Amino acid sequence: QLLNHAGDLTSWLRICVSEFVEYLASAPENTSTNRPMIFAAGNHVGIYRDQNSGPAAQLDGALGELTPQVAHILGGSLRGGVRLRVGGDRAVVKLIQLPEGAHEVAHAVIRNKVESLAPWPLHEVLWGYHELQAPQDGQIGFEVAIISRKMVDGLLAPFRAAGIHITHLDISDYPG
Repeated sequence: QLLNHAGDLTSWLRICVSEFVEYLASAPENTSTNRPMIFAAGNHVGIYRDQNSGPAAQLDGALGELTPQVAHILGGSLRGGVRLRVGGDRAVVKLIQLPEGAHEVAHAVIRNKVESLAPWPLHEVLWGYHELQAPQDGQIGFEVAIISRKMVDGLLAPFRAAGIHITHLDISDYPG
């Protein structure tokens, strides 16, 4: 009788896990868009409680020096983590065009391009890309961003010290 209940429990667990995976698969692709964001470009820091509203505060100065103020402004919004968006002035940002049929090999081609674009050795960089909206003239565009791991570590250190948990990092010259 105990083995029958164990089989029922296993079956129930499979159903729960399956439904959970299905739920995650149907969730919006980018669930981080409504989390608080810190936008740092040059000596300007914008603090956003979420990306759907305007800045909660705008500060001028070095990011590391402003961290205590940022923590105070975000206050209770820190529980779920914060997105850090850095401006293109701290990274290499390039547009790469590939033929429209190159989706299958795009990642490998972009990786090779990153190796030639990065001013640092490949093992010392973080990089990513996203495909631009609509193909034009038989070409697909990818925006590629490359940033030094040392720079990222330097950016994150003051936040860690202030108790701000950065969960997402991206690069853009615009806060929106």
